[in-house]
Amino acid sequence: MKKYTILISAVAAIGGLLFGFDTAVIAGTIPALRSYFTLDDNAIGLVVAAASIGCIPGALFAGNLANRYGRKLMMLVTAVLYVIAALGSGMAGSFESLVLYRFIGGLAIGMASTLAPIYISEVAPAQYRGRLGMSQQLAIVVGILLAFISNYFIDSAGWTFLTPENTWRYMLAAAVIPSVVFFILLLLVPESPRWLIQRERHDHAHRIFGRIYDAPKAKEELETVRQDIASSKQGLRFMEIFLLNTEK
Repeated sequence: MKKYTILISAVAAIGGLLFGFDTAVIAGTIPALRSYFTLDDNAIGLVVAAASIGCIPGALFAGNLANRYGRKLMMLVTAVLYVIAALGSGMAGSFESLVLYRFIGGLAIGMASTLAPIYISEVAPAQYRGRLGMSQQLAIVVGILLAFISNYFIDSAGWTFLTPENTWRYMLAAAVIPSVVFFILLLLVPESPRWLIQRERHDHAHRIFGRIYDAPKAKEELETVRQDIASSKQGLRFMEIFLLNTEK
């Protein structure tokens, strides 16, 4: 497997890292948020749950949007949403705005949880697809760990501009750094070759396959994907998911 394939898969997996970071970072801010906005348990629960609520439409619509506009573009949109959520949460002036920006972060989390596995599976060679695909799950756990490390560092840094009243803002805004890195690195990765083939952009897809495989294998993979797309154009009806395959 070429290093190029590992690198572009790792870039896509950063979306999972931000998934874990945004999900866990709120834990270190709860006491400060309770005091700053005078929140009861129900309000705190809503702040925490807002990201999970946002995951639902994010994951629900990401697949269709990626089919229409491309995997790379939608991952870039995801990175922008992460940036908006981090900055907005850190600068929130009211409980309502904090919930809104947490919801936007949830949209990004839901989209990342759908888009990263799709992209990785479409650029990874078949024999390495499982190993590269699990990088998304590894990145989520790493993101959770980084969130706790970041919270600890910010809380114990002792910088003069950090006070009990604003430390929570820096904890939530810290996600801006990996989000911007994610956006910049996404500019350097190619579009999914499978999506390009679906759009009849075969030459472009062949060039990308050429960076993933050796020349003969690139041509073979292009033809394999073309045949697979042609055979699956009929699509799958929703209820067929629940039907048992009785063919022997």
